Amino acid sequence: MAKSTHNFIFSRNYIFTWCLLGMTLSLSCEDKKCGGNNSRYQYLLEVKATITPAKELYHLGDTVAFSLYLPRTIIDRNHDELETIANHSLVHLSFATRVDTLEDDVLMDQFLNLVGPDIGNARFEPVGNSVAVTADFTENNLGDWELQYRFVLKRTGVYFFRLNYFIGGERRAGNLQLLNECGNGIIELFHNLNDGANNNWHLLCASNEQYCTPAWDETVRDRTFDQHAGFVFKVVE
Repeated sequence: MAKSTHNFIFSRNYIFTWCLLGMTLSLSCEDKKCGGNNSRYQYLLEVKATITPAKELYHLGDTVAFSLYLPRTIIDRNHDELETIANHSLVHLSFATRVDTLEDDVLMDQFLNLVGPDIGNARFEPVGNSVAVTADFTENNLGDWELQYRFVLKRTGVYFFRLNYFIGGERRAGNLQLLNECGNGIIELFHNLNDGANNNWHLLCASNEQYCTPAWDETVRDRTFDQHAGFVFKVVE
């Protein structure tokens, strides 16, 4: 009886030790990736954006298509790893701003005419010399999300199209969750516009000197164009 009790205690301690070791290894793996509670794990998830046709010079009456593709299995550019989106409620917000004039009383509904949307829902609101385009994603048959709309160019000028907004932010309002997400994670989205094609930055500087300052060159340009996919174009007759 004593031997049986001893074996029971030994087995129980053995199992407990292995369970504790397994938990330790699991936590160690998570700490190895996430960096522990005293740090912030920075996700930079790549969203595919497309402007078609992507040109420097357009003419009055031309139609331009914009699309955004949010894959469920998405690359984290900061760590070169694939992550999986569990769910999201993102609403995309982009701005088109006329930069060769500072007249705020010129309404953008005289410049752009929204067509569609072709995929998802889109709506626009003139705001001074800008127009805000709000768009909702639609889930496709593959379980990914996408949106697409077109706009017609109605007036000459130089325009700055910015894709750097998601209503509520990517993570602050809990709008996007990943499977096995780090508890200390911070999520940002990277707009990969036309696979890194030319974004016509030189037009911005040539059209308005406020975009030629060192601060714009060193900070705003990198973040706005590399991460948030700014695109500049000119409309002529």
